Amino acid sequence: MRIHLDRNRQTHHRSQGAGRTGFLSTLGVVMAGSPDPKEIVRARSATVRILFEGNAYSLGYFQRRYAWEKLQVEKLMLDLIKKFEREWRPNHQVADAMTYEPYFLGSVITYRRAEEKYLADGQQRVVTLLLLLIRLYHLTSSREDTRDQSARLLTLILGIDPVRRQFTITDIGYRDCFNDLLNGQAFGAYGEPDVVRVFQAYQDVTQFCLQNLPGEALPNFVTWLLERVSLVELDAGDPDRALEMFVAMNDRGVRLTPLDLLKQYLLSDARPDPRVHDAGWQSMQAALDAVAKDATLDFVRSVLRAHYFHLHPDDGDGITLDEAPHEWLVRHEEAIWPRYKTGDHAKLFTQELQPLYPFYADLLRWAAAPVEGHLGTWFNTSNGIIRQFDLTMAAIRSSDNEDDMHRKATLVANFLDLFVVTRGLVAENYGQAEIDELVNELRPAVRESRTVHDLAIALGKTAANWYPNFSGVLTLRYRERGNRPFVVYFLARLTAWMESRTGRGDRAVHMLNHIDGRGHEVEHLFTSRHAEYRNVIPDSDAYSRQRSRLGALVLLEGSDNASLGALRLADKLGAYRSHYMLAGSLHPDSYGRGEVRFRRFREDEKLDFQAYDETIPIPAFVQSRSQLFKAMAEKIWAADRLGLILPTQPVATPRPRQRKRSLVTLVELIREGMLAPDTGLIGTRNRKMFRATLLGDGRIRTASDEPFPSPTAAAEAVLDGKSANGWTFWRIGEGKETLAEVRTRYEHRR
Repeated sequence: MRIHLDRNRQTHHRSQGAGRTGFLSTLGVVMAGSPDPKEIVRARSATVRILFEGNAYSLGYFQRRYAWEKLQVEKLMLDLIKKFEREWRPNHQVADAMTYEPYFLGSVITYRRAEEKYLADGQQRVVTLLLLLIRLYHLTSSREDTRDQSARLLTLILGIDPVRRQFTITDIGYRDCFNDLLNGQAFGAYGEPDVVRVFQAYQDVTQFCLQNLPGEALPNFVTWLLERVSLVELDAGDPDRALEMFVAMNDRGVRLTPLDLLKQYLLSDARPDPRVHDAGWQSMQAALDAVAKDATLDFVRSVLRAHYFHLHPDDGDGITLDEAPHEWLVRHEEAIWPRYKTGDHAKLFTQELQPLYPFYADLLRWAAAPVEGHLGTWFNTSNGIIRQFDLTMAAIRSSDNEDDMHRKATLVANFLDLFVVTRGLVAENYGQAEIDELVNELRPAVRESRTVHDLAIALGKTAANWYPNFSGVLTLRYRERGNRPFVVYFLARLTAWMESRTGRGDRAVHMLNHIDGRGHEVEHLFTSRHAEYRNVIPDSDAYSRQRSRLGALVLLEGSDNASLGALRLADKLGAYRSHYMLAGSLHPDSYGRGEVRFRRFREDEKLDFQAYDETIPIPAFVQSRSQLFKAMAEKIWAADRLGLILPTQPVATPRPRQRKRSLVTLVELIREGMLAPDTGLIGTRNRKMFRATLLGDGRIRTASDEPFPSPTAAAEAVLDGKSANGWTFWRIGEGKETLAEVRTRYEHRR
C-alpha cells in the first residue's frame, strides 16, 4: 500500500492554515464480499496543539528508539525559527501569530491496540517536539505575561493524565528522563543509550533557543508553534496495517524528492545521452549520504549559495533555494546562464558539483567527529553551528589542490570559532542566524580570494574588529540558565590549552564530548553559602556577582564537582591539585621545584599565575584571575595561531545590516533623540526592582557593571537567565513608559 497526499492537496492544506482539524482523505481498499471489512485508513490534519492535546502515545514494537543527533535536532529547530522569523515583528501582538504563514512538518502514522494509541512512525519528530514544549514551558513559567501559555504547555506535555504525570510519550523507559527535564533536574543514571540521547537532545534544544529565540518573541512563537505548525496524522487502525504502512512509506514506492527533481533538471540537457552522467551522480549521492542524512541536497545548496551569492535565496513567492533548489534554478536561469547553450545545465554538475563533493564529505566527517588538524570544524558543531560550510565552499575552487582546500577549511573554521568566542564574551548571540548574516556579508570578498593568503587577509579584515571583545572576560558573569554552554566551552578551551602546554595532552574533546553521564561542570571557587564569606563581603548580591565572574570559575569532571561545591576555597585546594592544572594552579605546591613544566609554561607564555591567598580580598583575587584568563584567551585565539592576517591599519567597522527581528535599535532611538545616553532604567519582577543605565552606544549596563548589547540580554541577566522581553521589562527612570512604548512612538513618527 502506498499512501501520500498529492502536491496540490498539500498546497491547499498549507494555504488554508494549520489550525483546522478535519479529514483530508479516506484511503484504503475494502475486500469484495468481506463480511466484516476493516476501517479504511484515515488521514487528518493536526496542529502541534491537536497532536498533543489529550493524547498519549505508546511506541510501536517496530519503531527504532530515539536516535536523532544534534544535527537533526537543530535542523528542525532552525527550520521552525527561520519560518517564524519571516513573519514576526517586535511590535506584533500575540494574536498576530495566528495569521502567520503555517509550516508543515510531514506525517505520522498512528494505530490503536487495547484502547491504547501507538506511534508507528514519526517518533523522532514527536519526541523532539515534546522536548521543545518542555523547554518552552520553563521559559514561559518564569514570566508574568506568559503564565497562561505555561499552563497550556503543561497540559500538552502531560497528555491525558496530568495527576499521574503520564507524559504524551508514555514509554516507561523515557519517563524518568522526561520527569527530570520537566522538573529542571540534573542528568540521571538512565542507562539506555537512547534515553541518554533524549536528555542530550533537550540540551541541544535549550542551547538553540538561547541563541536564536529572543525573549520578546517568545509569546508569539509559542502561539505560532501550537496553532500554525501542522502535521498529517495517518490513522492505520490496527498494528498489522500500521506495520504495512511503515514499511511502504520507508522502504518502497517511488516518490520524487527535491534531489530527484534537481538531478533531472541538471542532467536533462547532457549530450549525447542524459544517462551519461548518471553513474557519477549516483557516486556523489552515495558518498555524501553515507556520511550524513540529506548531505547531497545540503551540499548542492551550499555550492549554489557560494557560487551564485548575488542571487537572493528567497524569491518571496515560496520558491526558495532551501526548499526547492530545482525551481529556484529555473527562476534564475537567465542570470546563471545568460548565453545558454545545450549542456550548460549538466556542466553545473560536472564542473562545479562533481569535483567538490569529496572535499565536502571530508567537511562533514570533521564536523561529526574530532579530527586532528580540523578541530575548529568540530568545535563549531559543538557550539550549535549546524550550517557552517557556506563560507568554506565560497572560498574553495575546483582548481584548488587538496592541501589548499584543507588549509582554507581550517582558516574559515577558526574564523567562525573566533566569532563565537568574541560574541559570547560580550553576551551577544552567536547562533545560526548571526552566522548566516556574517556569511552573507563576507561571501563576495571570500569568493574573490583565490589563494590561502588572500583568504587570510579577507577574513582578517573582519576579525580585526572582534579582538577588543576579549575585554568581556573581565565583566562576563556565569548564568546557569543563560550562558552555560558558552562558559563551559570557554573554560574547556582554556583548561585544555594549559593541559597541552604543560605536557598532559589536549583534553578539549574529552571535556566537550560528554563521554560520561554528567560530562563536565562549571565549578564555583566560592561556595553559594554567603555566610561562609559574610565577613569578607557583607552584601549578598555583591558576593553573588563576584563568585559568578569568569575568574572565579574552573571546569571539573561532573562527579568531582558535586562533592566540592559546599566547601570554602581554602578547603578545596588539595582536591584541585589532583585535577586539571588550571584548577591546580590555585594550590601553593604547584609552584614548587618539582613543577618544571608548569614553570616553563608560565615563563614561555609570560602569564601571571598566582596561588590562592586567603588574605587577598575576593574582588581583587577574582579580578587578577580574570586578567589571567583574558591573557590566555588572547593567546589561544591569536590571529597568527588561527592563520588570519590582520590589517596593519585600523579598519572601519562596517555597519551591519538590520535583521527583521531588530527593525529599531536603541542606538537609533538615541540618535533620533527619543532616548538620552546615561538614562536610568528600572525593571521589576515579583516585586523586586532592578536598576540599569542606558549607555551612549546602545548597550545597557546593569548594577553589576556588566554591559549588555540588548534590552532582553540585560533583563535576562538580572533575572538569572529567566526568559524576559527586555523591551517591555525596562522602564524609563521613575516613569511608566517602557522601551517598547518609546520604540512604538518612534515608529509612528516615522
